[in-house]
Order: sequence, then C-alpha cells, then structure tokens
Amino acid sequence: MSVTVFLRVKPSSHVNLKEVLYLEDDQTVHIDNYKHKNIMPINHQIMAMNYKFNKIFYHNSQEEIYQVTARTILCYGQIGAGKTYTMNGLSQAYNDRGIIPRSIGHLFEEIQKRPTLSITVKLSYIEIYNEQIIDLLTGISLKTTPCKQPSFGFLQIAESNDQVYIKGLNCLTVNNLEEALTILFEGELNRTVASHSLNRFSSRGHAIFTIYLTITDSVDSNGCIKCSKIHYVDLAGSDNLKGTQITDKLFKEAAYINRSLAFLEQTILALSDPTRDYIPYRQSKLTHFLKNSIGGRCQTILIANIWNECTFLNETLSTLRFASRAMSIPSKPEVNQMHDPMAIIKKLKNSNASLLRELFMYDTLNNRGQINYESLTEKQKNKLRNSVLKYLNNEMKDLEIVNLQQLKETFNIFKQITKSLQVQLDETKGQLSRQSDYTGSRSPTTVAVSTISSSSRSGGTVQGSKVASSNSNISTTKRQTNNSSNNETNLGKSVQNVNFKDKSLVANQVGELDASSGRGFLPPIDRNICDKFSLMTDGAVLQAKRREQKQSIENDKIENNIIYEPMNIENSNLSSSPNKYEAFEEFKREPGSELFSIYQQNKNLLQENREKGLKLATEINQIKTNVDNLQIQLNKSKSEREAQGI
Repeated sequence: MSVTVFLRVKPSSHVNLKEVLYLEDDQTVHIDNYKHKNIMPINHQIMAMNYKFNKIFYHNSQEEIYQVTARTILCYGQIGAGKTYTMNGLSQAYNDRGIIPRSIGHLFEEIQKRPTLSITVKLSYIEIYNEQIIDLLTGISLKTTPCKQPSFGFLQIAESNDQVYIKGLNCLTVNNLEEALTILFEGELNRTVASHSLNRFSSRGHAIFTIYLTITDSVDSNGCIKCSKIHYVDLAGSDNLKGTQITDKLFKEAAYINRSLAFLEQTILALSDPTRDYIPYRQSKLTHFLKNSIGGRCQTILIANIWNECTFLNETLSTLRFASRAMSIPSKPEVNQMHDPMAIIKKLKNSNASLLRELFMYDTLNNRGQINYESLTEKQKNKLRNSVLKYLNNEMKDLEIVNLQQLKETFNIFKQITKSLQVQLDETKGQLSRQSDYTGSRSPTTVAVSTISSSSRSGGTVQGSKVASSNSNISTTKRQTNNSSNNETNLGKSVQNVNFKDKSLVANQVGELDASSGRGFLPPIDRNICDKFSLMTDGAVLQAKRREQKQSIENDKIENNIIYEPMNIENSNLSSSPNKYEAFEEFKREPGSELFSIYQQNKNLLQENREKGLKLATEINQIKTNVDNLQIQLNKSKSEREAQGI
C-alpha cells in the first residue's frame, strides 16, 4: 500500500493543447515538450513523458472530488492552480464548498448515527508563514472553550512518545456542525494573503487544519480509547522568482515558500527510497509537523493541482514529478489506541468477582467448607502462627493448606522464625567470643630463664623443687586460682640447670617464683623493676616502659652474663613488637634493601616520565595555539578576498 495521489486540472480556455494530453483511462497524463525539439539536429533530452496517478479530475464538481478523495491531507501545486479552492471552496456558494467543510458535515452526520460511541471533536488551525507557526484560532472563543492569549511567532514543535505536537496550540472542542464551521471561517479570515499576478488572494503561507477525534465505546467497556487526527494541508504555491516584478516582501515570502517546498520534496524522496535510514523531517517546520502524516503509518492522499496552460509547462512538470514521487511512499496505517485506567480497573474487578464465584462453586462441589479467599486478618495470622509453632514442636502432625493466601502467610511465618533464630545464634556466638577473649587476656605470664654457661664454669648445680611464694602487684584470675595447685605440682619439672657467674645468685641457689603464673623462676630482681612491668592503658606510656624494660634487661645481661627469654604476655595491652615505622626502617636496611632499591629506581623513573609528559603537553598546546592563529588569519584573508570579489 502506498500514498494515493490524485491530479486536478484547472480548466483553461485552451482546449486542445499539443503539450498536455489526457488519456482515456483517466489516470495518465502525457507531456510532449515541443519547445526544444528542433533547436539541434541531435537532442538527447526526453521530449515525451507519461505520468500515471490514481485518478485525474478535469471538469469535475467539488462533490465528485470529495466523494472520491474524502481523506485528503495535501494539496500541492503552483500559484493559482486551485489548491485553496479544492480544500476550502467558496463561502459565497454552498455547492462550491471545499473538502474541509464537506468533511466536517459528513463527520457530524456519522456521529449522530452512532449513539453508543462517545466521540469528542477538537479543531486546530495553524499557518506556517516565513518559518513561523501562527495559531489562526487565537482570540476565537466558544461558550464551552475560552480563548487564549495571542502567541504569534512563539509556538514551537515538540515530540513525545513518537508523536509530534505544538506547544501551546489552541485546540477548541466543538459539539455541532455550526460551531465547527464558525471556527473554520474565522481562521480563514486570519490567514496571510497578498495580491499576485496570477491570483488576487494568493496564500503566502502553508495552512494546516486539523480535526482531533477521541472515540470510546460506552457499551463495550474494555478500556480502549481510539485517537485519530485528520490533517488538511493547503500548501502555498511555488513561485518562479526569475523575471517577475514583485516587492521585497513578496520576494522574501516566496523564498521561504520555495525553500520549505524543496525540503518537503527532499523528504518525499527519502521516504520513497527503501534504502534510506535517515529521513530529514527536521529541515523545516512543515515537514517536522507532518512527520506522523507522511511517514507511512497513516492513510495519506495527495491532490496535485496543475494549470492547463502552455505558459506554465515547467511548473506543471515540477508538480507532476513531485506527485509521482509521492506515489512511491509505502503506507501501512496503524490504529492509535489508548487504555482508560478506570475502565481497566472496572474490568479487572468484574473478572475477579467472576473467578471468586467459580472458586466457591468448586469448593461446594468438592464438599469443602466456606473458605475465605480474601486477605487474612490479624486474628487469622496469629492463629496460623500458633499452628506453625505447634507443628515445629511436633505437637501437630500436618499443616492443612486451604488456599494460596494461607500458604503465603505460612512461608512468611517460617521466614520470620528463621530470622529470629539466626539473630539468637549470632548473639550467642558473640557472647562466647567475648568470654573467650576475656579469659585469654587474663592468662598467666610465662618468663623462662635459659642456660647460658656450662657446669664447668659454675660454682655449683642448682636442681630445684623448692617453691617460694612472693607478693606481686599482678592480679590473678579465678581460673588461675583454681589451677594453682596443679601448677605448683609441675613446677619442679620445668626448672632448668642454671649457672650464674654472680656468686650472690649462687648463694640463693634459686630465683623467686613468679607469683602471677606459678610457673618459671626468676632471679632476684629489684621490685622497682617489677613495678615497671605493670599493665597500663596509655599507648605512649607503654612504649616508654617497653624501651626502659628492654634497656634494663640488656644491662642485666652485660653485668650477670644472663639472657632472658622474651616475655609472652598474650592478649594484653603491653606489646613486645616494635611499631610499624621502626619495623619498616629495619626491613629497608636488611632483608628488604634490594626491593627498596628497585622501588626507588621505579619512583625516579616515574618522576622522569611525568616531567617528559608535561614538557610534551606544553609543546603540543603551543603548536595548537599556533595552528588556531594561522586558521584565524586564513579565514580573515579568505573573507577579505571574498569581499574584494577575488
């Protein structure tokens, strides 16, 4: 299916023209160009052409044309060829009325024949004059629709959901034929016309009269709303500007008209080419507004108006070419439907009630009691929860599933119980973890003495089983108190042979017992030093105490030639390891020296590359600036040469 094209010929006093012949099929026009036939002995120009359309109107009345076309959207042709007469007709004679008033009358006749349909009719009338959209219905008001303020030159085209519309356009709702014709004639008076050598009332802009229909069926309430619109387009005539004596204003108007018609022809060419992906609708406001009407998704009819005069043969050929190209546009009309939300809700409620009745009938036939298919109440939810708890406690054998609502609520209850048990499990794990951390942080402190010399150097051998209890500032836990007896029994097994160089230590034979742990023996140590091992919470003080302790042990090692094993205080605030900075510095000096050297080399290389990149970027910016300056000078020189006419 393609665009339907009709050809209407304006009657002329020249009855028998050799250049234009109409064949008997009422569809084909033959153009024979005798103008350049005998200029040269060899002429490769095409002298004879045939153009075929759906139908050709020659001496036909307005009624005959309307009965055949009925859905006209475009009237195209040269000035004075009868486009406005075809669309609007003459207001002085009823029989000479055009397609638009006849369509309006036919529309309201059909509305009266369909009382079951609710049809809303709205009208709009615009003119595209010098690429400005003018609302011809501005200032016109009806009893049902108030008028709007004038909006000359400020109307803009917009798109939404692949539909083209004009922002702020005045659309008037009409209820009968009288109101519609009043709006049409009032809009006609607001059109821009001017006197031309070929037409006293020549249209100087493209006029588009649109009927909007919204149809709903009150009987078949399926929520479907059909939306339709009919465009009646009266295009301004193309004008040959060569050799015509017209004013500057008419010249400007003709330039805008010819340019918009050229863009329309380009759009028609693009639509007729199936290989084209891009259609230039936005080149002009005319093609942009008619995007949904000429794009192939609607029923489109074109009436090409020509003048049966030999003088206007070139304009006639241009019109015929345009019409023949329009015939090749594919057309696949689509129904625009919307859905009324309230009607859909009503339909769904009726369907729901019908399904409930079927369920009740099914339950009755299967001897099932009255089952509630509505949402469960709070009382029913609590009762169901108690049943689920009994089922989990093995107090019930099975859960009876009655309907889908009960099944969903049962799953929801199981989900809540699972989440609650998971929370309780996490809390129990946290409590056990905290208890384990507490007992672990209060574990005994073990200090062991290593053997540093052989028996040949010592004055005697110490084999100890004697346990001396001493007072200590370190508190013990309940667990330590309960296990103290067992620890004392095993103390003798953990004592090592220690040889002391200092005879004062040998005289004492064994050191003092660590009262906090009950394990391991210490040499006699000053109580002031022991006090320095007390646990403290301040981090800075701890670090100072640790360094002081380390220095004290080193001094003892030098004086007594005794080496103490490191103190292992588990989970305490007293840290025996160096801080991160000291550890990192030590790592860089010894085991990580090679890696640190590679890191420094890569760091230096990265810095060099950054400096090189910065230097290159600076040079590129300078070159770009020079290129821009040269381009400016070149454009300036070019403009000067054009101004001088070189």
